[in-house]
Amino acid sequence: MTKAKKKVKKKKTEEKKADIEIGTKKKKQEANGAFKQMSKAYSTSAKLMKAKMKKERADDLELLDKAADDNIIIVKGVYDKVELVMDAVGLEYIFLEEEAVGRVDFRSDQILIINCPGSKIDEQGINDIRDFVKKGGFLLSTDWVLKNILEKAFPGYIEYNGHSTGDEVVGIQVIDKSHPLLKGMFSDVSNPQWWLEGSSYPIRILNKKAVKVLISSKDMKKRYGDDPVVVYFDYGKGKVMHMLSHYYLQRTETRTERQKKSAKAYAAEMKISKDEIDMEDLEDISLGEVESAYTSAQFIGNLIVEKQKENVELHKAKDKKLKKGKKTKKS
Repeated sequence: MTKAKKKVKKKKTEEKKADIEIGTKKKKQEANGAFKQMSKAYSTSAKLMKAKMKKERADDLELLDKAADDNIIIVKGVYDKVELVMDAVGLEYIFLEEEAVGRVDFRSDQILIINCPGSKIDEQGINDIRDFVKKGGFLLSTDWVLKNILEKAFPGYIEYNGHSTGDEVVGIQVIDKSHPLLKGMFSDVSNPQWWLEGSSYPIRILNKKAVKVLISSKDMKKRYGDDPVVVYFDYGKGKVMHMLSHYYLQRTETRTERQKKSAKAYAAEMKISKDEIDMEDLEDISLGEVESAYTSAQFIGNLIVEKQKENVELHKAKDKKLKKGKKTKKS
């Protein structure tokens, strides 16, 4: 039995072997040419992120580094590749084929990330995803997963609004910079942007009371009728988060003079000194490139940290309940 199969338990009722593999810190991923142009920005942004967290959020960095390789499950996609960001940040994960969802058991202490499109996940898989979240799991999905999975698993929350985007970059607005999932992502002078691949699915909110918007875009509202870029909602004991377009950034645009500056200027904005990072790593990268990559890296880091904190509290509660049960039994 491989390491991956030890970590994700195969359902006993399924005879066909689930296609599972593990991604490691040393794993090499094949990326397309567009991503290769951003690969240095991603690896550099991971170093910036860890330098900033070490200085300002040491406890959170420790939680991030201690995340077990089976705490994060990534479902393989065609159009999105969150695993490339994970590799750049140096985080381990379980890698599943879409067809394997529904043939393995998920745990409530895990994070499940479904790359776009999610179209090969069957009804059993969709039901399992719903149950996983209901029991306390954290689901992150991108782009076409909105229509292929979320509308079916969680009806009445969000839906595809019927329009398709062009291949473009839009400006975004952060609704709440203090939110734990957005912590440390933006400097005081950031003017972040979001890359839209052609035919991305804009998000329409159906349940405005339950669904919270973390990031929006005035450009999206003007061009496609709805402005949400990143949304989330609670479901049972767990959470669902969905983002417009794709998580791994294939390109960026330098729209302003600030974004055309060197990545060294970005390090200065983030208050990271030459004693905390090798400045040679910042050569030949623009501020705009490293800023876009940094927000992706920090976002996934924050998500893992918050889930780790939740798991710690759950384990404490279970231990407390177990000890209380033993005392009651003795008396």
